[in-house]
Amino acid sequence: MKKSFIATAIAAIATVSVINTATACSSVSAMTEHGTLVMRSMDWDQDQKVEAIAKVYPVGSELKANAPSYKKQAAWKTKYHVVALTDDNIFHGTAYDSANDHGLNVHGQYQESSGPFLKLHKNNDAGVPAINLGMLSVFITSNYANVDEAINGLERGEWQPAFSDPLMEGMDAEHLVPAHFNLRDRDGNVALIQLNEGGELKVWRGSANDDLRFVTNEPLYQDHIEYKKQVNVDDTANNMPADYSSLNRYVRGLHHAKNQTFEGLGYNQAMAAQRLAFNSAVAIPLDIQVTQDPRESGESFGLFPTFFATQYNLNTGDIVHDNLYDGALMKFNLNETKGMTQISCANLTQQSASGEYVPSFGQCQ
Repeated sequence: MKKSFIATAIAAIATVSVINTATACSSVSAMTEHGTLVMRSMDWDQDQKVEAIAKVYPVGSELKANAPSYKKQAAWKTKYHVVALTDDNIFHGTAYDSANDHGLNVHGQYQESSGPFLKLHKNNDAGVPAINLGMLSVFITSNYANVDEAINGLERGEWQPAFSDPLMEGMDAEHLVPAHFNLRDRDGNVALIQLNEGGELKVWRGSANDDLRFVTNEPLYQDHIEYKKQVNVDDTANNMPADYSSLNRYVRGLHHAKNQTFEGLGYNQAMAAQRLAFNSAVAIPLDIQVTQDPRESGESFGLFPTFFATQYNLNTGDIVHDNLYDGALMKFNLNETKGMTQISCANLTQQSASGEYVPSFGQCQ
């Protein structure tokens, strides 16, 4: 990322909330005999501890978007049961991750490369219902059962991301937070939604069996494709780059995902094997500098450790939250939350740090 952009964003948004930018978050999918396993990491400024608050949206919850720059703001009643991961301290309740009971998972991840195009997106507004990015993962998972349905809905004009507005109401409208979105489902389908030059949406389609099985947040995906052509990494990981830049974590993560078979493993072993491969490829330790861009000077970007990684089995509903900062693991099943009749929350960060292994849900604060 460019330091000038970061400095401007920090200074401007500090009047609204304490927020910074991220350099890293990654996502992966793997199809196994035990189900389709998906993981995402959350990497952030070491001085600003981001949290994971699990938020349950029962079927029938009435929700609305906040997208004042667009002709039409979406309002909807949830069709599917959803568990989202949110943060209040930094992101004003943004749902950066959501999964539903039909095996669709959506990851929202910071992407500075799309930042210059954010305010241009509204110029392409044709009156399609718009959803602020902080609620987009919830909108998609609460309305669509799989990747195909969601992208078909996008193409039919049923919804659009409100890139030109803040993540959530109350955040700074002048210095927007850029993001892209990974959609992954139990059948192994993958879609990547990014904002490109001119404020135009670009949707990449793939699966857990091709290069879209693994994605990092920077730069735009077309640059990942070109960079991979320049790096010659064989099956035994010779010539594997070692720094923590997004591009080189992409090379490592894709290598690990391509070469992991899960053959002969039991259920818990398969889940653990993915976590080990994922974390070894992309997890950033505390106090370790992150390289900005290996194609350029290799200048240090700063300290952006991996606070946590979350794993989903999209077939069984199992969720494993690995609180790497506090050294705690928490497990629960999405289907076990379906008895809740009201929107409910559990702070996974705080509860796991205090020694709890299963989340306790209650009224959202």
